[in-house]
Formats: sequence, C-alpha cells, structure tokens
Amino acid sequence: MRAVRFSITFLVIAVISVTGWASVERAEHVVFKPTYEQHLRGNLATKFLANWHYKSTRLDDELSVKIFDRYLNTLDPNFTYFYASDIALQADNGRCFASL
Repeated sequence: MRAVRFSITFLVIAVISVTGWASVERAEHVVFKPTYEQHLRGNLATKFLANWHYKSTRLDDELSVKIFDRYLNTLDPNFTYFYASDIALQADNGRCFASL
C-alpha cells in the first residue's frame, strides 16, 4: 500500500511539474527585413551570378578531349571497370564533341 501511495504521489508531482514547464509564453514574432544597402548588394550579387558566373570558352577539339578524359576519370577513377581497349576504341571513333 505504501508503494502504491508513493507511486501516485510521485506521478502527481511529475504531472504538475511538467504542466508548469509546458505553460511557457510564446516569444514575439520577429520579422527580418534587409536594409536598403543590403537590398542593393543582394541585387548586385544576383545580377553578377546570373550574368558572369561562367567563363565564355570555345568548345574545340582540345577542350572536348579534356572533358571526355575527366568524364572517364569520374566514371572509373580506379581503372577497374573499363579496359584499355575500351578507351582506345573510343579514341579511334573520335572523342571530340566539337563537331557535333
């Protein structure tokens, strides 16, 4: 009987303390608004990234070979999937995409 009374007392104290923690007031809703200078800088950064984020290069045979070699190295970095004959066959058929 004593154990039951102790368990009930402990449960009541636990419930009361938890309801006290749960009744915390809400914080104010904060709205962030950029300053005029931040707005201008954000627009400048957006225009810069939209217009000048790449380097204008010509796709010629030399660049095409570099792109294809990097692609093959990405696919098979440890040289375990492709045979040398597979790569040589592709080189014979033409690895350049500039003519496409």
